[in-house]
Amino acid sequence: MKLKFNFNFLFIALICLLMIQTVSAENRVTNGDFETGDLTGWDVSTSDYGKVEVKGEAAHSGSYGCELYAPRWEWAKIAQMIDLTGVDYITFYFKADGYNPQYGNFEVYIGSDKVYEHLGASDWCYVEIDVSGYTGDQTLWFRANGGNVDYPGDYYVYLDDIIAEAAQDFKNVTFYFIDDSTGEYLQNVWLNYSIDGELYNATFNSGDSITVVNGSSIEIYEAKKYGFVSELEEGGYCLFYTITDDTTIEIHFHPAEGKWHYIELYFQDAETGSLLDDVHLTAKIEYQEETQIIDGIYDYYKTIWVLENSTVLITKAEREGYESELEKEGISLVFIDI
Repeated sequence: MKLKFNFNFLFIALICLLMIQTVSAENRVTNGDFETGDLTGWDVSTSDYGKVEVKGEAAHSGSYGCELYAPRWEWAKIAQMIDLTGVDYITFYFKADGYNPQYGNFEVYIGSDKVYEHLGASDWCYVEIDVSGYTGDQTLWFRANGGNVDYPGDYYVYLDDIIAEAAQDFKNVTFYFIDDSTGEYLQNVWLNYSIDGELYNATFNSGDSITVVNGSSIEIYEAKKYGFVSELEEGGYCLFYTITDDTTIEIHFHPAEGKWHYIELYFQDAETGSLLDDVHLTAKIEYQEETQIIDGIYDYYKTIWVLENSTVLITKAEREGYESELEKEGISLVFIDI
């Protein structure tokens, strides 16, 4: 079957869809940004007149931060047990001020080890503490001290954005889809799969990769490509992998049985009759319950092979400086039961 498109004036826009899977690092500190609006996750202790509050005025970012208030001779402290296994750094922001703040000090401990101290006032300050030498559950605590002097005064420490991220080991998972009849790699394969139980579905080309955390479990439920039958469909099974290294996953296909036909689409200037290059064509092929999308830039013509009784829907034909009959009339072209 041959078909000609007539073009007049047209504007072209090419949109690429990029699917990216990301896995963020784990912050071992519970409520380290205090965005719960309270002290969830933290143990609080103070002297008689010390005080700990979560309030907006103490925020470095977001809506809330933690205020540690310590008058002279007093103190205030928050603490939390965290697992430091695999954690290289603890980071946080703090600010200190008050009346005669030069007599106060701010301390950070891991267990009984003092790992940071600041004397007196400070504008917002970013602190990074090396904790790579620690492992297992450790008590992280922050303390404001009003100062043991007879001068009047008080000391405020504002604390926010406390982070202890575990260094994660990532692995690449690369997919290859093989046509067993020719040994060639296939493109545009639709996968339905999960990573650690979270469901995804997307279209991949052979050689495409995703990145997952070491130890992740991947289960592939479906692998579909128009005109082919995958080993999963034929065998009625799923594929399961536990990823502990960079991994290549091969899925095998064979051509579906049935007669094949083709449609030839020609892109023609309506005034001169000459064929046009750089035409952006989008089409959808439907066969039984399978769908294939064709979307690309083609010169002069495009041949589409389809299984007998397929339906083809041409939704877009665009070229810079021209308008196709599809755009002009606001239509799509449909071919049923080819």
